[in-house]
Amino acid sequence: MFVELETSGGQTGLSLVLVGNPLKTVRQTWFIEFVSVGVRGDVPLQLGIPGPRGHQGASLLLNTRQMLDAARTAPGRVKALLEQELKRLQAHDFPPRVIVHSGNNTGLEP
Repeated sequence: MFVELETSGGQTGLSLVLVGNPLKTVRQTWFIEFVSVGVRGDVPLQLGIPGPRGHQGASLLLNTRQMLDAARTAPGRVKALLEQELKRLQAHDFPPRVIVHSGNNTGLEP
């Protein structure tokens, strides 16, 4: 897993991108606790996975009412919800990554 800072609408959150064996990661006690504490603390959290080679990745927001209720009461339920969300991500129709080249622009001012 790696973590990226995401800013949207003036709010900063964390994107938790699962690499390697995502299912193993979402079943780890430390990961379940990390998500639970973040959701309870109203830290914007996204769960993401990279796409297949040449395709964009997918992510979804974890700060839902259902996840918050689980984070407040039942770590086992948080784990089940994370597994459910991972299945949704893995079933995503990953769009191809398109690289647009606009000429010889290096981004440097002359």
